[in-house]
Amino acid sequence: MLVSGGSGPSAPRVAGHDRRREPPDGRLTCGSPASDRPPARVRAAHPPAPAAPARETEQEPFVTRLRPRPSRAAVAGLVAAAALALTGCSATNPITTLGEYDASDGAGVSVGGVRALNLLVVSAGEGEPGALSGALTNRSADDEEVTLTVAGGEPVEIAVAGGSSVLLGVTDGPARYATTDVPVAAVDTAPGGLTSVTITTSGGGTVELRIPVLDGTLPEYAPLLEAVTEGAAATPSPAATRDASAPEGEETQED
Repeated sequence: MLVSGGSGPSAPRVAGHDRRREPPDGRLTCGSPASDRPPARVRAAHPPAPAAPARETEQEPFVTRLRPRPSRAAVAGLVAAAALALTGCSATNPITTLGEYDASDGAGVSVGGVRALNLLVVSAGEGEPGALSGALTNRSADDEEVTLTVAGGEPVEIAVAGGSSVLLGVTDGPARYATTDVPVAAVDTAPGGLTSVTITTSGGGTVELRIPVLDGTLPEYAPLLEAVTEGAAATPSPAATRDASAPEGEETQED
């Protein structure tokens, strides 16, 4: 028989047992049977918490990433490497513009302080009269006497003042330059070949130079060739002079 006693919450009691009041804190007194212990409280099962709604993923803002700039040391290293490469090229391949060279059709050479530039002979053909074309430049402070002898021609002496130039075979040269002619009575080579000229200076000795022979095909040499041809036609040859004077001489002897 189950009875309940006392006010307030209490555990069920079995009939025939002493009714003892439980302490307020729910602990059993000494000697109470195990059956008098209050049953374990069972926690009510709570329903699972509703899942949180999925949050929308925020899109990351577009960020432009700059490339890292090379350091000054790296740039200096590249410049030094490029300089070494260029220096190596110039060491194995000499720079042409640093030396003396002929940029035109003729040939050139230095004899002491005198530089002969663009020397060539203009003629209509082998055995025909011609003229030497080019220039002489005196790079020293002293005056020089230059003698030019072309194969098939007579020596021609030219005075070149210190620090000045003389143009050879020029029909319309600038007024600031001195000009002179070096005629050749009979050129020993046809146009397209090579002839020789001997250059002698008072301070540099003698040099023989091979120079080309050209005709009037190129327009820059046509005026000189025309002047040479007209000059040869105006000057009678020694044979023609003797033939013209022979009758006169014979008549003189007959008289």
